[in-house]
Amino acid sequence: MKEFNKSKKIFLGNNYFNFLGSKLVNTNYRGYGMKKFALLTTPILSLGAAALFADAHNEHAMAERSFAQQTSGFVAQQNGQPATGQSGNDQSSDGGYRLPSREITPEAQPKVTHWADPFITADFIYWKAVEENVHYAYTGAITTTTANAHKGSYHSPDFDFEPGFKLGFGLKFKHDGWDLFAQWTWLSEFEGENHTHTRTNSQAHSMLHSAFTPQIGLQGDITFDRAHAEWEMHFNALDIELGRNFFISRYLTLRPHFGFKFGWVDQDYHVKAHNLSALQPITTAVTPPSEASSKMDQDFFGCGIRTGLDTVWYFTKHWGLYGEFAISALWSDFHSKREDHVASNVIAKVENLDLKRTLTTLTEVLELGLGFRYDCTFFLGDYEFYLQAGWEEQIWFNQNQFLDTVDTRTGNLTFQGLTVKAGLMF
Repeated sequence: MKEFNKSKKIFLGNNYFNFLGSKLVNTNYRGYGMKKFALLTTPILSLGAAALFADAHNEHAMAERSFAQQTSGFVAQQNGQPATGQSGNDQSSDGGYRLPSREITPEAQPKVTHWADPFITADFIYWKAVEENVHYAYTGAITTTTANAHKGSYHSPDFDFEPGFKLGFGLKFKHDGWDLFAQWTWLSEFEGENHTHTRTNSQAHSMLHSAFTPQIGLQGDITFDRAHAEWEMHFNALDIELGRNFFISRYLTLRPHFGFKFGWVDQDYHVKAHNLSALQPITTAVTPPSEASSKMDQDFFGCGIRTGLDTVWYFTKHWGLYGEFAISALWSDFHSKREDHVASNVIAKVENLDLKRTLTTLTEVLELGLGFRYDCTFFLGDYEFYLQAGWEEQIWFNQNQFLDTVDTRTGNLTFQGLTVKAGLMF
């Protein structure tokens, strides 16, 4: 057994301890009380007292750790074991800096038993998608100068709630509790049969500027007796993210994440109007029947960087309030196409407009979610099941890139609705 050749004094609290052989001797150090009294009562040192006490506290803590390490090492040597004392921030044997040995932010459940454990998620979504600025007509204009017009309004497709889903798969790694997660979102909507009819002393005006005039002899503001519009959308999104779920306090978890987002949005917008006329200096009408149609298609693909933060605040052991936030910037490619047709009792159906455009730009996406969550662990914390339900909102900026021959009416594509998620980690 290794012996101590010299006694060592270690300061702890208001006392000094002497290592002498295998005995620990306590000797009272009265001078420290006088020094402390002097430091507290001397006005000239008041400005530096905070720094001095901070340094003393650090030295005190270091002395305690050193004392504990020497004691544990001494006991280990007595038992014939090598000394394994460690500090919170120590140096490796080659003089390099060693990472903290203590876990600063403990990872959330469940614990990882292998190098990586899988988990799956499934969401039922009931969302309402709205494309801004897709008005195709307005009413309220007068037909004569001898009567007042009725109160009118703008007309666009009827946007309703539709069901969809999300599917997710991930791996939680043993290394520091990080996880890799991929999630696919699908939603399809069809909104149609929005009809617009004229009333007495009122007309319906087209919001879709076209090239009707060469074929049917109309100039100026195109009007019609009735019209209807159909809007169809197919939405797919893929999120791939790397994150870490950890406790920041006893009841609050945070999961910062970063990764990539991919999006595919296909939209079709079709409008058909009947019995056309035009407002010139004198109203000119086409002898019925007459018909005009506009078919607009838009295909979108985007990919880019996505980052965000998920959090859960537990107010009981199993129940909590969750919040989700994410923002993305996508390199985006829009392919837009428009075809207009017109027919009357004089001419057969002809194509009077055929446009195509490709636009490459940057598109921002904002995602928000808020709701309640229940989770529980079983099999000694190796498995976790959770169920959450809340309200989710997404904004895909500047998604309306439908072609117009006069105005550039861009708008956002928004989603909002109920999201119910179930997850199993094992």
